[in-house]
Amino acid sequence: FPYFCAVHSFMTGLVSVQAAANQPPVVRLISPADGSTVTGSSVNLEADASDPDGTVAKVEFFQGSDLLGSVTASPYTFAWSNVTAGSYTLTAKATDNSGASTTSAPVQIQVKAPAPPSAPQISVPNLVTSGKIQFTVQCTRAKTYQVLSSPDARNWTVLETISPNPAEFT
Repeated sequence: FPYFCAVHSFMTGLVSVQAAANQPPVVRLISPADGSTVTGSSVNLEADASDPDGTVAKVEFFQGSDLLGSVTASPYTFAWSNVTAGSYTLTAKATDNSGASTTSAPVQIQVKAPAPPSAPQISVPNLVTSGKIQFTVQCTRAKTYQVLSSPDARNWTVLETISPNPAEFT
């Protein structure tokens, strides 16, 4: 802008106004923790992001260079599903309202497959009376089981439906 002082005509010049440079956002992947092990096929991701001179427009979650998902509002969380067992490197990338972006430090995690369901444990049958036996079923998961009878191993009849932990049937 040109500058001219009306009182002092010898004072002339140019005034330049510069806008402050945009500062990039700050982002940190806070969950899962670096070096942690997750069991199952879903991993909950959470990032902490802020912008010193504006607002955070979005946070993107990455596994290596693959985009997993994007969130545009706090809390910056994302549920990564259908994850197979293995080692992964995760990052979060925050972009502010002026287009500046920052990527978090990488987080290394291990994903383990869930344990298979345990099979029921059935005790050795005890003879109670002529033609009758008693046994106990124990299981770590709440499931329902059926006790069946067959004279020829082809035609089965349900004798009882039981829910173990433990359950007894005679």
